[in-house]
Amino acid sequence: TSVRVFAVPPAENVGKDSPFVIKGSDDEQPASYQYTFTAPGTYQVAVVGTVTTLAGEKQILLRKSVTVTE
Repeated sequence: TSVRVFAVPPAENVGKDSPFVIKGSDDEQPASYQYTFTAPGTYQVAVVGTVTTLAGEKQILLRKSVTVTE
C-alpha cells in the first residue's frame, strides 16, 4: 500500500482579510461556490480542505494567485 502525506505550511498574517467557512462538517456539499472581487488587482487566495477519519485529521492547502481586471 502507499501513503500520501500532505504538508501544510504554518498560518501567516496576510492583512485584514478573514477566513470563512464555505462548508461546515455538518453542511451538505454545495453544488458550486463563487466569489466576486470588488476591485481590480492581484489577489492571493487559499482554500483549505480538512477531513477527519479514524486515523486523525488531514488537511490540504491550495494557494493560487488571481488577477482581476475591469
